[in-house]
Amino acid sequence: MFAILPVLGLWMIPVGLFILSIDFPPIRRFRRRMVSWYGRSQWRARIERLSQRWRGAARKKKGPSG
Repeated sequence: MFAILPVLGLWMIPVGLFILSIDFPPIRRFRRRMVSWYGRSQWRARIERLSQRWRGAARKKKGPSG
């Protein structure tokens, strides 16, 4: 019933677990894994975007002779 309220909503559960992860080792390990996974995925996405940009720039530089 109170899940629709912004302060008492269900979205506070992950926030609370994140805060509690400082004190509880199992939750701390899970948080560390999630943070490292997120960081790796962000690096992969950035590298992919840059490589696509570089490929596009290389194609534009080619002249009429190929």
